[in-house]
Amino acid sequence: MRKRYLLPLMLIPVLLTSCSKNDNSEVQEAGKTNFEFAIDDSSNAVLTGYHGNSKSITIPNQYVLNGVTYNVFKIADNAFENCTKLESVTIPQMIMSIGKDAFKNTKILNVQADSTNKYVDGWLIEGTSVEKKTRGIASYALSNFQGELVINKEDITLDSENDMFSISDAAFKGSSITSFKSDANYNYIGKQAFMNTTLEEFETTGYLPYVSDYSFANSNLSSCVLSNDAWLIGQFAFLDTNITSINLGANVTYVSVGAFEDCSYLEDVTFANPSAQIAARAFKNASSLKNITLPSNLTSISSEMFYGCLSLKSIEIPSNVSSILGHAFYNCRSLTNIEIPTNVKNISQLTFAECINLEYVILPIGNANGFLNIDEDAFKSDTKLSYIYYKGNQTTIEDLSLSYDKYFSEDNIYYYSESFEEEGKLWRYNSEGVIERYVS
Repeated sequence: MRKRYLLPLMLIPVLLTSCSKNDNSEVQEAGKTNFEFAIDDSSNAVLTGYHGNSKSITIPNQYVLNGVTYNVFKIADNAFENCTKLESVTIPQMIMSIGKDAFKNTKILNVQADSTNKYVDGWLIEGTSVEKKTRGIASYALSNFQGELVINKEDITLDSENDMFSISDAAFKGSSITSFKSDANYNYIGKQAFMNTTLEEFETTGYLPYVSDYSFANSNLSSCVLSNDAWLIGQFAFLDTNITSINLGANVTYVSVGAFEDCSYLEDVTFANPSAQIAARAFKNASSLKNITLPSNLTSISSEMFYGCLSLKSIEIPSNVSSILGHAFYNCRSLTNIEIPTNVKNISQLTFAECINLEYVILPIGNANGFLNIDEDAFKSDTKLSYIYYKGNQTTIEDLSLSYDKYFSEDNIYYYSESFEEEGKLWRYNSEGVIERYVS
């Protein structure tokens, strides 16, 4: 049988072809490149993919197809996704846009970009330091970041004194970052910026006007220091974090829906702005919450605001509150007493239901704005509720609109009396401010 030989020389053209594809050339030609392109309606090239194995690449300025040269202005969504060997990329000035998840699941930590490119400046991160050209951190830019990050104001060069740094949506999402500290000025922290990360510590001392929706959700955050300039806490911003306390500064005017929901380690909350308002579910299932002083100008206790706050023993409802909405204190099992302020006109369904250790409620005389309406299920299943201390007498009780249930009954009502000279069930404060009861 004749022997067959596979000559090594036959492989040479293939190897040469592979080596001829330069992933760092500023001009790429169809059929001779590891990059993939599409031509848009404006006759510009869009980089759509990459099938090379280089650790370091340069985004080309131009793409040649059938002898026609096209300028490369954009990197498409998911263009380099799952290029797991990619560690470094150089982005030229002509690139005007980087699409969503463009560098997702890569190893990129080193990015060089032209300082005049405002759309890609978020990629100017190298290790744990920030280069002087940096203006922001782009979406998903640091999804593979690990460890601590410090951004110093002096290390950031902006176009003008009015420009600010930014952290875009999902910038660190899913990363292994553990600490973030900065004295730089920020125009925002984007949605889901640190969501699902191992972040434990966050501190900003420069300007920061607001924290966006889900910014820290499902992270390991246990310590957070926000700038005194912050005025808005977004929806579910701290959802299911390990934060133990939060100081909301003098400029915080609104805490959005579910901002601290499921923060099971949160014990202390401080409001410095007396006019701050709080949305529904803000502290829902904050099972360790013990100490909170509500803003004095708060106008409503929103629905489910303190739902499932198992450790809350007492709370003072501000005098400006006019309504306490459904499930607001549902299942607050440590709550022993509550005083309803004068301006409250409505206590909604199941507001204090399942407060199994609630012993007494203090009701106001009434107000010029209308009756106090108490839903028939407002105190449902409050098995220890034995005393209703009403600040009026048996005549003014008509100013209330009460719907009694098993645990909130007329038989439990005591009427206020300084002298205890009237007949009936009476109560007053003694010299030490403790409630005394008298039955004649």
